[in-house]
Amino acid sequence: MIIAAPEKQSPTPAPPEVSPSADDRPYVLAGLAAGCGAMLGLLFVAIVQHFFPAIISAPLPGFLLGLLPFQLMAGGAAALTLRARVSGQSLWTALGLPDSLILSRAMLGRVLSQLLVLYPALVAINLAVIAVSEHFGWPMPEQTLTQYARQDCGAAFWIIAALGVVLVAPVCEELLFRQVIFRSVRYFSPRHAGLWTALFFSLFHGLPQYAPALFILGLILQRARSEGGLAQAIVLHSVFNLISLLLIVLKFAYAPGD
Repeated sequence: MIIAAPEKQSPTPAPPEVSPSADDRPYVLAGLAAGCGAMLGLLFVAIVQHFFPAIISAPLPGFLLGLLPFQLMAGGAAALTLRARVSGQSLWTALGLPDSLILSRAMLGRVLSQLLVLYPALVAINLAVIAVSEHFGWPMPEQTLTQYARQDCGAAFWIIAALGVVLVAPVCEELLFRQVIFRSVRYFSPRHAGLWTALFFSLFHGLPQYAPALFILGLILQRARSEGGLAQAIVLHSVFNLISLLLIVLKFAYAPGD
């Protein structure tokens, strides 16, 4: 269980955001390995979809396969590469993970402040995108969980989905983007690494209409990393996903005919 604790007088400073060094070099190879892992994962999903379409159409296997390419295979390939390439520190440290899972009250306060900025901004952006899409007749695709919410998936599915959305996805995506990809890009472009990372984050979800909102989300997650390290980015991402999941579930719970 994560416990909020008072802020220490001398907190460990967050890693510098615009200071490339030789320490970033192993992350370049880890980023390439992540790309290869993602492509292998996508290939595997495509093969399953072609030969076993019933598996993809079923909610639980379809959801789990959706986590495979990026969250699991890309992140796993990056972690294995770092373990082989980084010397003098543990894999835990190389991944930017905190020494303690006890969160400070100051960090939780920063997360709350960022959520209060994040949600109005994303709502405004998505409303603008919807208006533009309707004007030009572009389809506005539903998110995967919204599609599942229209079906009778059962409690077991939603428990596993909650674990995937609230725990697995935030941890894997923040390790991949705010640590591996950010530091690999910073090696070549230190001043714009945060912008490039947010752009990659927005594109990797594969939903063009949601890319503007995801880009802003990526920037705020990058800001969270600069303020409180990777732990704050993970917590912010996790709480954001939890709120989004609850909104989807409540929407269909009170509007079953939608």
